[in-house]
Amino acid sequence: MHDLLRGHAERRLGQADPAGAERDRALAALVRWYRRQAARADGTAAGPRMTFAPQPDPAGDGPADLLFEDKAHALRWLERNRAALFGCVRLAFDAGRYEDAWGLCEPLWTHYLDHPHPGEVLAAFRTGVEAADRTEFLPAMVRMRCQLARPLWEAGRHEEAARQLDRAVHAAQALGTSFEEDRLRASALEFQGC
Repeated sequence: MHDLLRGHAERRLGQADPAGAERDRALAALVRWYRRQAARADGTAAGPRMTFAPQPDPAGDGPADLLFEDKAHALRWLERNRAALFGCVRLAFDAGRYEDAWGLCEPLWTHYLDHPHPGEVLAAFRTGVEAADRTEFLPAMVRMRCQLARPLWEAGRHEEAARQLDRAVHAAQALGTSFEEDRLRASALEFQGC
């Protein structure tokens, strides 16, 4: 958006919604909707896999949830909507919706594996790591670092990737002993190549 047009829109928004409550509700609904759709697409494309973000409640989020016919349809949707999806990661983080930010990064993993966009992926996954750290939810902290490490490795940033994986493995040692936590610990070691 042109700077003049953006400035005008921001002034009008300030006049129409001085407290920002309506804007905050709209942003939350937008992020939740994209997060749910991305999780559905991920489930269709990748099948059941280890995830840690709880799915947001769809109440009042506007359009109905999408149904994906098959893997190809789900991957096409993720690719067509990638700008919105990556943008929602940043929007959620900037709004202090940290669980939404890292929760949206989980299904973006499947998209990344089939449609690598290094710059966008690195920015989103870095935001996911920071968001997970802000929530102090240990499984998310481990998972986001593992997800960030692979595109770093593929970009030739081996030392940075190794640092992320070392932190993931170190954090994974503090996980409990549930089946999912054991799986996550093993996954972190696998990402490290152990």
